Amino acid sequence: MPEIKYKVKLSPEKVTMLWEITHKGSKNTAKTILHANILLKTNENGSGVKRNNREIAEIFDVSPTTVNEVRKLYSKSGMEAALHRKTRITPSVASKITGDFEAQVIATALSPAPKGRANWTLRLLAEHCMEKKYIVSISHSAIGEMLNTNEVKPHLSRYWCIPKENDAHFVAHPVSSTGQAMEDILGIYQRPYNPLLPVLCMDEKPVQLLDEIIERVNAKPLRTDPSSFRA
Repeated sequence: MPEIKYKVKLSPEKVTMLWEITHKGSKNTAKTILHANILLKTNENGSGVKRNNREIAEIFDVSPTTVNEVRKLYSKSGMEAALHRKTRITPSVASKITGDFEAQVIATALSPAPKGRANWTLRLLAEHCMEKKYIVSISHSAIGEMLNTNEVKPHLSRYWCIPKENDAHFVAHPVSSTGQAMEDILGIYQRPYNPLLPVLCMDEKPVQLLDEIIERVNAKPLRTDPSSFRA
């Protein structure tokens, strides 16, 4: 039999306590009762037959890993941890995205883009933050979630129809699939009236048109007169 790494040695008082848990299960969960039974079977101070993890696992229809984990928890953390299997007792990790970091990212996103770039991208922001050592590492998707939470969209700018003063880029920016600039389109409305070249302004209605514009042709019954067919 291989040597057991984590040994369980129970005092008579602990054996009595575990026996009460296994025989008075109404106040305990099924997992607690199972772990109490495992501890009783793995007790090195008992007078019964000594069994390894695999043999005990077969008795309770669990994996040998579960038996070994209960042994380990009892050896390292005591009875309470073994009964309730508190395996994740670890200190909470502070979030790496702090308020100061958010402020740095938002300020960067709202600032002019680097030379040679039209605007900030999520990947560019992530690389910038790591280069400036605002943070050790961060993904572009995390940057995007943070900006969406703060309703920051660095690739968009809010304008009225009249652009800001000396903003030639906005005026010349294409606004249609044909590549026409806003300045070209607005210039059409300033042309003098010409009956040979009328200007039509078309827009979509905020309603859905469901009426029929062509009168429906009602169906007619099939003609079954043999004389109507040609040979």
